[in-house]
Amino acid sequence: MIVIDTSVILATSLNEPEATLFHSLVSQEEILVGWPTLVEARMVLAGRKFSNAGDIVKQLVDLPNVTAVAFGERHYLAAEKAFERFGKGQHPASLNMGDCFSYAVSAVAKAPLLFKGRDFSQTDLKLHPASSTE
Repeated sequence: MIVIDTSVILATSLNEPEATLFHSLVSQEEILVGWPTLVEARMVLAGRKFSNAGDIVKQLVDLPNVTAVAFGERHYLAAEKAFERFGKGQHPASLNMGDCFSYAVSAVAKAPLLFKGRDFSQTDLKLHPASSTE
């Protein structure tokens, strides 16, 4: 089981260099993704003029191996901790709000996080080895 960050959804949707690898993992593994992450992905895609942004997110959620995770109190506390320890202005990882949501889902589930970027590699999370830190 792995948790995916918004960056993975964007990389596959925007056909970035990691898209093929990420798509393969998302289609083969049991996936957890927080509802706040899905909202963020939809907003970013809509901002990049994807008129089908909602459909892209719905297709992901409808996959049988994907579970959208409701954000509860345990997630809130984990996200709060993530911001205090690794948030913008607190730490070089400089996690933003969306990053803190992904951090929380990964931390609560005790599942590795799949992501693109350098931010999460500077935290204490268990990271999926296919994550791209370029």
